[in-house]
Amino acid sequence: TIQIDYAAQKFDYPVSETFAKILIKQEKYTLALEVFEQLSLKFPEKKTYFATLINELNKIITNT
Repeated sequence: TIQIDYAAQKFDYPVSETFAKILIKQEKYTLALEVFEQLSLKFPEKKTYFATLINELNKIITNT
């Protein structure tokens, strides 16, 4: 039989602001940062808003 190491697999995650905020509450800051970066690309009209959130997350990541 073939065994698959699911822990080694890269799964796609939803790209939404709500998901990113949930990740922040779970203290998964790096993943939340990635989601906000994707959102910034997906919604260029909100680039400044997401840039602010990304900067805040970078500060949190640096201090932990």
